[in-house]
Amino acid sequence: MLHPAIPHAPFFFESWYNVGRTVTLSIIGFVALVIGLLWIGQGTGAIAWPRSSFMINQLQWAGYGAVLGAIGLMLIWQGKR
Repeated sequence: MLHPAIPHAPFFFESWYNVGRTVTLSIIGFVALVIGLLWIGQGTGAIAWPRSSFMINQLQWAGYGAVLGAIGLMLIWQGKR
């Protein structure tokens, strides 16, 4: 029989799994969101960094950035659930 002060092992590991899942999804989502915003800025010409980038003033990259940013927001949302 388990001592009442010691958490049951499956519950303990399940809670750590959920914490790891939350942190992982949030970090990946945040990185995807930041990269997506950078691509939107480069694609629209608002961010001209680095100057030699082939993505500057190419609207297709703004579209790719919008999709990646949306995926990032969904990952952050899923991490908070």
